[in-house]
Amino acid sequence: MREVHSFLGHVGSYKRFIQDFSKIALPLSKLCRKRWILSLTNHARRHSRS
Repeated sequence: MREVHSFLGHVGSYKRFIQDFSKIALPLSKLCRKRWILSLTNHARRHSRS
């Protein structure tokens, strides 16, 4: 997942040259957010039980 986040960071500087960049990047950024929230939820569950 870090690779996707890193990729978005690198190509973000070229977004003005890429037509419809937001349409291309939106699914990838949503994936990053969902994985991040899921990771936090799992982390909280593990530590609340111990």
